[in-house]
Amino acid sequence: MRYRVRSCLFPTGYSDNWETIEKLQLHESLSEGKFKPSSSSRHSEPASLDPDYWQKVEQRLEETYFGNSFRSIPKSILEEFITTVLSLPDRYVYIERSNHMSGM
Repeated sequence: MRYRVRSCLFPTGYSDNWETIEKLQLHESLSEGKFKPSSSSRHSEPASLDPDYWQKVEQRLEETYFGNSFRSIPKSILEEFITTVLSLPDRYVYIERSNHMSGM
């Protein structure tokens, strides 16, 4: 099986050859209360210039995606996914899997 990370502005399907394993848009998830730092002395809104806030968000993402539920996905793909999610928080980021062995 092959895996890839893909990002886009809108939540769309891509190809019949790829199955979405995970989809995340960080700003949306934070507004829903996911991945927020649990102990924040500040407001719960993302503080774009507060590196401590984003470091805690990154920690929460790593705890989630390096856990048991995603063990079948290669670590390099998970690392790329987390990096992409953090660097493009307003985009939808996908982990996709292809069961086809031929290269496309």
